Amino acid sequence: MFPDGCRDLILTVDASSRPDWHISDLHLSPLYLAVESGIAFYGLRLHPGVAIDEARLLADVHARQPDAAEMTALVEEHCRRSPSISEAIDCLAESMSVAQAASRLGVSIRTLQRLFGAHGQMPPEFWLLLSRARRAAAMTALDASLADVAAAAGYSDQAHMTREFARWFELSPGRFRTQRAARELIDQPGLGTDVQISTRMPLGSLT
Repeated sequence: MFPDGCRDLILTVDASSRPDWHISDLHLSPLYLAVESGIAFYGLRLHPGVAIDEARLLADVHARQPDAAEMTALVEEHCRRSPSISEAIDCLAESMSVAQAASRLGVSIRTLQRLFGAHGQMPPEFWLLLSRARRAAAMTALDASLADVAAAAGYSDQAHMTREFARWFELSPGRFRTQRAARELIDQPGLGTDVQISTRMPLGSLT
């Protein structure tokens, strides 16, 4: 799983034990999972930057063992999207620098940094760099040279893009382009590749 700027409410189902719920972390590097036979995962993906009342959400889903509709309702009850954070993340995802995003939002860089800190979110640089990397990764599917992809995504050159791919995906752009599994992962909704993401069920269905 590649970093996507989102957190998920995940249900783990194992025939030998009681279903278990957890909320995923915000990943800064790829996550590799070794899944044993007979274990299934189901979940809802949340908007980038959403504030989660984790204790109450987990308490409710453990107590109720909800179906898909009930789970969505509980997520909506215990998660909050700050309009200012959502606007800032969207702007960062479309900007070439934090300074440009701050200017477009009509605030100083320091004010933008304080906004994310006050909401317990990762700093602006995180959202900008991850969205750029994910956007570039999606663009590797196009019939364009990697140098052109780097330029279109806003990197200073192809070497710059290669360093960022190593950071976020642990793959070179060339290897990313040729790996079907990597391309399928980056096509899933997430920061930079589908900004208007809603809660969804990326890992299966509860029905």
